[in-house]
Amino acid sequence: YLVACYRTCCIKANLDFPRGHVLVPIMLTSLIIKRLPNKYNLSTDAGISLPEILIAVVILGIFASISLPSFFRLLQRERLQSVALETAGWLESVRNVAANQVSGSANAGGCQVTFYQGTLSANSMLAIVDSECSASLPTSELRIPIGVQQESVQVSVASPSDRIVIFTPRGLWINSAGEPGPTFELSLALSDSGGLLRCVRLSPALGAVEIGRPDNSTLCNRWESL
Repeated sequence: YLVACYRTCCIKANLDFPRGHVLVPIMLTSLIIKRLPNKYNLSTDAGISLPEILIAVVILGIFASISLPSFFRLLQRERLQSVALETAGWLESVRNVAANQVSGSANAGGCQVTFYQGTLSANSMLAIVDSECSASLPTSELRIPIGVQQESVQVSVASPSDRIVIFTPRGLWINSAGEPGPTFELSLALSDSGGLLRCVRLSPALGAVEIGRPDNSTLCNRWESL
């Protein structure tokens, strides 16, 4: 069990699993078993000495130093993923509400969404939908989840000059000029996260909502449909 834990810590910390280091948890296990009372003779005369306790504490400290950074990294990754999922889910809800507003014109009606950019803390406004569609949504405002706690989210739009997206009754989307826009992409990054990035985008015209993440690069290039 200790060998498996040690190997998992190495993988999470992006470290090679040195085969020779397998002896460390094995030696620690042997030491503990050796000092346990005999199964048939429960004599406890032979206790664990202070140097042995110190060695065990040092080994556990090494395990902690390897696993804790990767654990905090995992927490940051999950927090950022929750922001992306909540954003994508909210956009899909707005898109569905707009599609229920039946109209013969591709540009008439619909729901207009305005995004906010910059460094946003927990519960800060990320996006808002116009009043015509707000009554049909659970909430007209999209806020940064409080789950990010003390961290802040850096939000940016691929085209900063156009932060407005309009979902039409036909299930499409247009930009603020009333024209079918190119791919709309929203980037989300935690401050001081060492390059963790998630993206939410709308495909051209059709407006399918997708979530992306980088793959050995600084740009989102792996996409999954909601």
